[in-house]
Amino acid sequence: MEPIVPRLMMILDPIPVILENVPDDFVQEITLAYKKGDASYGEHTVPFTKRIYIEREDFRINASKDYNRLTPNGVVGLFNTEFPIQATSYSTDENGRVTEVRAKFLNSGPKVKAKAYIHWIAESAKHESPVKLKQVRLFNALFKSDNPDANPGGFIADLNPQSEECYDNALIEVGFHEIRKNSPWRENEGGVREERGRPETVRFQAMRTGYFAMDSDRKEGEWILNRIVGLKQDAGF
Repeated sequence: MEPIVPRLMMILDPIPVILENVPDDFVQEITLAYKKGDASYGEHTVPFTKRIYIEREDFRINASKDYNRLTPNGVVGLFNTEFPIQATSYSTDENGRVTEVRAKFLNSGPKVKAKAYIHWIAESAKHESPVKLKQVRLFNALFKSDNPDANPGGFIADLNPQSEECYDNALIEVGFHEIRKNSPWRENEGGVREERGRPETVRFQAMRTGYFAMDSDRKEGEWILNRIVGLKQDAGF
């Protein structure tokens, strides 16, 4: 699928990040290619604002030495932006779950180089960003072992309880609407004819997460996405 689908930024489990040192009305429009290095895929515009969302797994209060993403007082880069951010504080709920991160946009003073870059989606009413998804489903191995019948409790005992993971608060960038309306993006690639307008032809790569297709069981405005296949994770990530 790599040669025939566009790329988008999608957040499965979002945490809001507030950039304290920019004005409330700060809006920067960033032009992104649907596929880096291939102009034939076209491009689109996304907003970058005071309030952005990042993946929950991209912020840790207590991080190991090999964790290169955002930590308290730590710095991380944002894909497709010129400057990184530095966390200044965070809030949690009664269970210790992080509910908000506050940060500085390091766009002044000596330039800071980030060790890692993460994806993000900004909040902007003008751009109708982000796009809320009804559900995103990740499908993993059905069984915990390669030989389920060898389990003393039978193959049922070997079922993987995490074979399906569902995210009900996922967000996606505004380029999703163009992808949805114009899929299949590479029509008749590989000699296979597909009927334009069918939801399952809406396919794309979600940065750092995998390849996805739209579920056919959905209502207009209630987008459900299924992961087709994941991406190989970087062992040092």
